Amino acid sequence: ASVRINGKDKGVVWTKPFRVDITDGLKEGENDVIVEVTNSWFNRVAGDEMAVAPTKYTQTNVVLGNDFRGNAVSEITLESSGLLGPVTIQVAVEQK
Repeated sequence: ASVRINGKDKGVVWTKPFRVDITDGLKEGENDVIVEVTNSWFNRVAGDEMAVAPTKYTQTNVVLGNDFRGNAVSEITLESSGLLGPVTIQVAVEQK
């Protein structure tokens, strides 16, 4: 997911703990937070493998005869994706 606060790019997070420091982008009052989420690579490749139509959205040498769980292509379950939890702003307490 890419994160912007008040128009300032705060970078991309792609693995846990999915946190970015927005301190220098905050202002008094209301703030504009934008989180753009991209589907996982596994879901994209698996989606192409499972598609009935010949349209492929990816170009890769990866062929999923089975998924990483050992399921056949016909039984692949896509992973949950998108913004799955609450977005929270946490205040960090400095330790001395």
